[in-house]
Amino acid sequence: MRGAAAGALGALLAACSSAAPAAPTTAATGTSAPSTAQPSVPPPGAAPPPPPAPVVPPGLTAEAMTSGVPPDLSAIPAADLRVLVVTGDVIPARLVNLALRRLGDYGRPFRAVAPLLAQGDLRLVDLEAPLIAACPVVTTGFTFCGDARVADGMAAAGVSVASLANNHATNHGADGIAQTEALLDAHGIAWTLPGHIAVREVRGVRFAVLGVNLVGAHFDEPAVRAEIARAHTAADVVVVEYHWGREYETFPMAAAGIAPDDPKVVGRATIDDGADLVIGNHPHCVQGAELHHGHLIAYAHGNLLFDQHWSTGTQESVIGRYVFAGTRLVAVQYLPVRIGGDVEPRPLDPSAGEGRAILDRMLRSMRELAGVSAPRMNGPGIDDACP
Repeated sequence: MRGAAAGALGALLAACSSAAPAAPTTAATGTSAPSTAQPSVPPPGAAPPPPPAPVVPPGLTAEAMTSGVPPDLSAIPAADLRVLVVTGDVIPARLVNLALRRLGDYGRPFRAVAPLLAQGDLRLVDLEAPLIAACPVVTTGFTFCGDARVADGMAAAGVSVASLANNHATNHGADGIAQTEALLDAHGIAWTLPGHIAVREVRGVRFAVLGVNLVGAHFDEPAVRAEIARAHTAADVVVVEYHWGREYETFPMAAAGIAPDDPKVVGRATIDDGADLVIGNHPHCVQGAELHHGHLIAYAHGNLLFDQHWSTGTQESVIGRYVFAGTRLVAVQYLPVRIGGDVEPRPLDPSAGEGRAILDRMLRSMRELAGVSAPRMNGPGIDDACP
């Protein structure tokens, strides 16, 4: 077969050669005379040729992102690299608040993962509860708050930016938000809400973070597009963090009457509107990521801190390391984490056991996003959360 193929190829090349003789040379210069051949034009009504397939950097393939192995960045000068570390939902409320009060240790939730956070130049969390001085101790319900001293633990772990754009940050009204903003300011932690962009500079590259809540709210694309444009006037890299989608699922989808917009539609539109990276949270499960026009959308990181101990999947998360060379995302590494005793997220071995299972589930979600396999959509429920 190889010989036949080679012969066919040789015949094709010969035919092309005889059909297109070499252009004559001029006596004076020895150079080829200008060709009179016309460029080929597809016949009327013919479909245009498909665009070339995008080149995916090795560090941004689904397999590389979920391998648990640090990306090989040896070809890039270390001075050009900047790392954004992103966690899942941080909810120091209900049973977490009770446990921390009993322990008297408000740094406990961040101590074991602090070395992972320290791998980043910027460290972004989704703070899904106001931090207030008189947070009542409750064990049920959906009115959340955390003790103000949680901000001490966040600062000690090096948190740089907190998104307050979610459906629980306002649970204690305007005063709760004001107390939280003041606490974060006092601890040197930037925060973001619609209309308030967090900007941090890392060795000459400015990063802007916009927070947008789509739980109980609709996607206002013109408003988001305008915020992205405004952020680009103040920063070199614009990150949009969304609170979105149906809970307890590993595949991103809308939740009728709760989170009405499809995260996939929103995320892709946000990239088209100028965002450099889109980050998602809220489903309380780890979900996949995808590239859209060369830019990454990470749909959900799971729960870094919450009291949803009724399901294994809702006690799991990933911490994402987003590596930029200058202003270009070149690699991502996801690291698995499991909450222990309601209050202590702990890193897992990414190569075995539960850690490997989390990353495999994330890889499966990525393949579902790519259309390789049909999505699993079994939740919500106690036994099938994070299917």
